[in-house]
Amino acid sequence: MEEEYNGWTNKETWAVKLHWDNNQGDQEFFSEQAREYEKVKGLHDFADFLRDTAETIFNMVIDEGQGTSEAKNFVKDVGSLWRVNWQEIAKAYFDECDR
Repeated sequence: MEEEYNGWTNKETWAVKLHWDNNQGDQEFFSEQAREYEKVKGLHDFADFLRDTAETIFNMVIDEGQGTSEAKNFVKDVGSLWRVNWQEIAKAYFDECDR
């Protein structure tokens, strides 16, 4: 059974969104992507995009030993991607676009 964390499905989901929102460049990038996906492709495809982006960051840091200190902190704080609720994060970005 997954536990809720700070209003999110779990700590991993919260940590992904927190990291991406705490960096202005990332926040603007994901908000813009959300607007585009909301118009054309939809929530499921945007959730896949978010997951793929996070996997790229994890691979860069873990497999290749590269990445900025910010990327390394992202990997450290999130820990694992398998529990992240990508649909919940995607919906949060869509909701933010509608405000």
